[in-house]
Amino acid sequence: MRERSRSTLKVTRHRDATAFLFAARPAYDGDPSTEGLFVHWAEFMAATRVPREERPSFFSCPGGAALQRPDGPAMIGRSTPEAAMALADAFVRDRPRLPGVIGERRASVAFARRWRERTGIAVHRRTRMSEQRLTEVRPVPEVSGKPRVAGSADESWLTGMWVAFLAELRLREQLVDLPARIRGRVAAGQMRIWDDGERVACAGFYPAASGTARIAPVYTLRAARRRGYATALVAGLARELLAGGCREVHLTADADNPGPNAVYARVGFVPVALQLHLEFAVPDDGPAGANGAVAC
Repeated sequence: MRERSRSTLKVTRHRDATAFLFAARPAYDGDPSTEGLFVHWAEFMAATRVPREERPSFFSCPGGAALQRPDGPAMIGRSTPEAAMALADAFVRDRPRLPGVIGERRASVAFARRWRERTGIAVHRRTRMSEQRLTEVRPVPEVSGKPRVAGSADESWLTGMWVAFLAELRLREQLVDLPARIRGRVAAGQMRIWDDGERVACAGFYPAASGTARIAPVYTLRAARRRGYATALVAGLARELLAGGCREVHLTADADNPGPNAVYARVGFVPVALQLHLEFAVPDDGPAGANGAVAC
């Protein structure tokens, strides 16, 4: 396979989250979805003693920026196509096992085309991601049971829920040392559980110093769905975060999955951007993948 010449744009890899945010600002300024993602993860790392192997990777270049959590896809927001190709070159060099990319459609496709040219690895559409924002919680119906802060006795159950969440979405992302990560989030008070005689749903959040917070993950046991648990849990958590000083709350959802999106709309979340998630390598369920191969 003949490889195209590399981009002339200079890409910088940042070790410092604050420096990344400063350098990346031209790429996300005025784009609340990308800004929310970049600021959240950069500030989370800056404020948390994250082990080296779990730290996100930060890249910037003229017209673009990228952030990658360990074993996750590169998040490139609305980088220009030229910048997306330059970022792909940088990832080929520094992070060659990248599982995919998430960003505005033109950026994601440009990145994926360059990735395939450089590596020969197939590219498949994973899903469309809806970035959503909430500033006021709407009234939601009351349901049986009540929410509570997760404790150490819930860690094993939460780990199982998280594994089920990843498996149901068929995500290739494998979180580094998941039990330890759950333990840390429980210790930080960042996980909530809905109890109705038993544990039926969970939701977590990540705070950011900029006055925003991100809810993730949200998961309900299959046997307990369609009873309003997730709606009540997310509404209560969002209300708690706003009362605690957050000016807005963010989350990311599968744009093509009507169930969760209906839940978030009832709570008061509004879609602010649509991003494309492309996966690298052949999916397990055949050469076309769950959503079909992308013509890159």
